[in-house]
Amino acid sequence: MSFVQIADISHNCNDPPSRPLLARYPVKIQGGARRSFQTAWYEQYQWIEYSQQEDSIFCYACRHFLVSGVADKAFTSIGFSNWKKAQYKDAGLTLHAKSDYHVQAFTAWQDYKNRDTSKSILHQLTDERARQIKENRHYISAVVNALKFTAIHRLAQRGHDETRESVNAGNFIDLMKLIGQYNDTVGKKLTDLPRNAKYVCHNIQNEILAIMAKIILNEIANEVREAGEFAVLSDESKDCRKTEQLSVVLRYFFRGTVYESFVGFVPMSDLTAQGVSSQIVSQLEKMHLDYQNMLVGQGYDGASVMSGQHKGVAKIITDKAHFALYVHCHAHRLNLALVDAVKSVQAAADFFVLMEKLYVFVSGSYVHARWVEIQRELFKGERVRELQKLSDTRWSCRYVACKAVRDRFAAVICLLTELANDCNAHRALEARTLWSAIDAIFVVTLHVMCDVFGKSQSLSTMLQSSSVDLSKAVDLIDVVVEDLTTARNDEAQFDRIWNDALKVCVSCEIKGLDDGTQQTVSATRVRRGRRLPSRLQDSIVMESVGDHPAVDSKSSFKQHVYLPVMDSLLSEMTKRFDSTQCAVMRGIDALNPSSEHFADLDHIKPFAEAYNTDISDLQHELYQAKRMLERLSDASKKDPSAGGVPASLVSFVTYTARYGEALHEVHRLGRIAVCLPVSTAACERSFSALRQIKTYVRNSMSDSKLCNVSLLAIERERLHSLSVDAVVDAFAVAHKNRRITLL
Repeated sequence: MSFVQIADISHNCNDPPSRPLLARYPVKIQGGARRSFQTAWYEQYQWIEYSQQEDSIFCYACRHFLVSGVADKAFTSIGFSNWKKAQYKDAGLTLHAKSDYHVQAFTAWQDYKNRDTSKSILHQLTDERARQIKENRHYISAVVNALKFTAIHRLAQRGHDETRESVNAGNFIDLMKLIGQYNDTVGKKLTDLPRNAKYVCHNIQNEILAIMAKIILNEIANEVREAGEFAVLSDESKDCRKTEQLSVVLRYFFRGTVYESFVGFVPMSDLTAQGVSSQIVSQLEKMHLDYQNMLVGQGYDGASVMSGQHKGVAKIITDKAHFALYVHCHAHRLNLALVDAVKSVQAAADFFVLMEKLYVFVSGSYVHARWVEIQRELFKGERVRELQKLSDTRWSCRYVACKAVRDRFAAVICLLTELANDCNAHRALEARTLWSAIDAIFVVTLHVMCDVFGKSQSLSTMLQSSSVDLSKAVDLIDVVVEDLTTARNDEAQFDRIWNDALKVCVSCEIKGLDDGTQQTVSATRVRRGRRLPSRLQDSIVMESVGDHPAVDSKSSFKQHVYLPVMDSLLSEMTKRFDSTQCAVMRGIDALNPSSEHFADLDHIKPFAEAYNTDISDLQHELYQAKRMLERLSDASKKDPSAGGVPASLVSFVTYTARYGEALHEVHRLGRIAVCLPVSTAACERSFSALRQIKTYVRNSMSDSKLCNVSLLAIERERLHSLSVDAVVDAFAVAHKNRRITLL
């Protein structure tokens, strides 16, 4: 690397370092004190050379023997003269002496001084070949790092025109050019190498991406084999080209942590149970996993293709892997319970239809612009909120939608009132229609839905965590059900919601509620009550088909809206999660130290028998495990530094791992319990990555590249720690030094 030449210091490696000894060196005022260069630094740092012309220090080694191509300009071109910081521990000469590029340059300088001038031509050629290999590996390492960067940040690699003169060569080529501007080795290779030896074409990019994906996939497979047991999670979604992509995720317990690792997308043409199951099995065989003995669980959504008892995917895989217990995704169950509970109550269903109409209206370009302006006027200094679209498949979207309208309700009313007199007749009619539909009952229902869905929001979030286990999931569900039951029977809870809604009505001048006990809608014509047929005169009719009861008071709202919604939700929660009370779930709960049935053999036995556990050994181990925790509890009370008692299933499994031989069966059952899936949220997160990677402008990538790039993007933590040398070695073995020498 060439640097600015200074007249009174060395010009090349054949010149010795310039180290003049002066009686006095120029003095500078720095930090309020007189400071200057010190001759003692010559002995402390062999690489120093001093320029009288610049009154600055330069690094002889970095100027003439730089290896990496990257160096601090203060010691190579500009000169260092900040005498105040010269001896700082984290700056100046000390920091420069510890830098990697300086250490390499200083080593090269020492090797140059100690070189053997009597070496034969053969030895010199060998040294030259080693130097070429080092430069080539440095260049290919830059290629690998550039591809790592694009994969981690989910960027497209290729551009419209990848020629040298192009201004749109793509992220990868432009990133390589940027590296070349600051690294002479990379810049020289990009410029001097033949076109077929630059290793930046799309085929080479795909090959290196495939090598990195294979290394990460092998790392996951090795962890699964070491873990001993694993579960498979799977779900399907369409990409932007309408191709069904099957996401496969493995869940396992490895070294004290529960992992949910993505292993790839599989394009699906056969969506039957046989086709899906064969692809899942093929993916496991590709990773050389003994799924017939190691697969202990499988998690899917509730579609009949996946969960069918006779010909579903779960049944087909269970026939091959007898221990693979099927678990219906708890997050899907919760979402279905919420959606079905809303749809079963007419008033609630009507409410969400109106919410959807409001979202569509505000989404218009002109209306949305005015919506933003009104928020900025009414809520100064606060973030602009957007209304949310409703969906039956998006978890917790209804809570977010209700909360947005509740928090910006004043802006909604202001917007509709203003647009009701708009010059555009169509827009004005829509605004008046919505404005007339938003009455006092709408406001109360809005607050009820925010309260009800808010109670389930934390459960929805927790169920999507990869660290949650079935035991914890059951506890969380029980807490939410208990909370909903309490709210349903608590008069004060309903009164609070009603009063909050009343305050909003008063502030927004919505008529219809007086003192909170009655609602009068004068503009609404009172419907005549339906007469009962003569054959039902002696009967008590609870509900009539097609007859919608009038909601015109606090008591009628509670009777016909609030209580039906709560009862329907509790009923759906009980129905959807009744499987959590089965014998296997009770066994898992009994392995949790915080459970009242901890180490109860009667509860654990059905779960143990399902996985071929030696019951006799298990009985003794449970007794020993319980005694050990009791002693640990006593010790922690006397000495807090002794460590606390495991309070969760995962911590208990981590604790029993220390006594793997003595508590073999207990530890094995614990590992299985934490491996069993709770939700398929990891698959849903992979679909989010899919939509960022395969977009409408990147829809021509092959399925194999999509799988590789997705694996690298989703498992970005593994990609960050991936050894670049290992990738270069694998690439060199595959190419056998065809164009440039790497080995």
